[in-house]
Amino acid sequence: MTSPSTGSSRLETRRRSIAGTSSSVQAWQKIRTVLSRFVPAHFRNPVGLAWRVARSGGPEGRFALLSVPLGLIAAPLDLALQPFERRIYRRYTEPRRPMVLVCGPSRSGTSVVTAAIIRSLPVGYINNFMALFPRSPLMASRLFGIGPNNNRVGLKTYYGRSRGLGSQNDGLFLWDRWLGQDRTNPEPVLSPNAGREMGRFWAALQEQCSRPIVSKNNSLVAFASSVAEYLPNVRFLCLRREPIYLAQSLLLARSQIHGDPRVPYGLQGSSRDQDPVKDVCRQVWFYEKARQGQLESLGADRFWTLSYEEFCREPGALVHSVATGVLGLEANLGDLQRSLPPIPIHNRRRVSAATFEALASGLRSLGVPVAAEALLDDGQEAG
Repeated sequence: MTSPSTGSSRLETRRRSIAGTSSSVQAWQKIRTVLSRFVPAHFRNPVGLAWRVARSGGPEGRFALLSVPLGLIAAPLDLALQPFERRIYRRYTEPRRPMVLVCGPSRSGTSVVTAAIIRSLPVGYINNFMALFPRSPLMASRLFGIGPNNNRVGLKTYYGRSRGLGSQNDGLFLWDRWLGQDRTNPEPVLSPNAGREMGRFWAALQEQCSRPIVSKNNSLVAFASSVAEYLPNVRFLCLRREPIYLAQSLLLARSQIHGDPRVPYGLQGSSRDQDPVKDVCRQVWFYEKARQGQLESLGADRFWTLSYEEFCREPGALVHSVATGVLGLEANLGDLQRSLPPIPIHNRRRVSAATFEALASGLRSLGVPVAAEALLDDGQEAG
């Protein structure tokens, strides 16, 4: 028979074990909350991701990894500056200067287009330094005297990640404020309060740098019209890539980023398939429908569609059109063409011939056109 004292001791031990487990869970939740600014929750294996990026991400990927500890170090100051940041926003209502938001499917060329515009024109933008201070990016920039440094912006990125504190950043930490932290949601709710806060931020950024703004959020391809209501001076530049190469790139990104081809990279509609090849074809179909829907809603004047392949052939011409036709800036076409020569088009077969043909077949079955010349691809670099 167990004595009362022994039973009581066991109960106390169990209580402490449960309490310890609960404390560990709470501590881990706090850590995940902090890390979510740098490693979104939909990444199932951050450690595996870090290993893959370290191995194959190049300088841009390694800088992205370095940003995580830098952000943790900056967190106390970021929190302390937040009240002053809020005071800045209260001075403004909505942006008065022109603004361009680049959007489109993941892996469609949005990063290189955004970088080319920022590098070539006197515009304001979100940079990697601001991303270290997600609560107070404007105050931190003032405190450390870090403003736009467009000439240092490079065209090379690793899955949208650039190298250097002054280089462009997607600013997804900002969109999380207004749209919520589920970056995989194709239909986020933008409340009136959040919409007004969004307008105040972009207005404050414009006035702080005294320039029009260029930024990027791929997901706006699905809900640009919701954002446009609160940003009357914004134009959207939506990228479209040859569908079969977009499908291939999305399929490869699933393994590179998530380590699992069954886990989508980028937005995905409600229609899914267990087979990764068929599923990624449905994802491309979703992007096509989303782009068409936003074009119908906003009209071609506010929602421009741009071919990735055409941009690569004549990047200077596109930047000139944005400068003079949208941002109201003076620009010399000849100078832009010399500073932005044609960019290699990374359209080539990178999967087996059988998988490539399965992608083509899957797209055609959904009514998504596949260029005839793509079916002759032997795996050699195009462009």
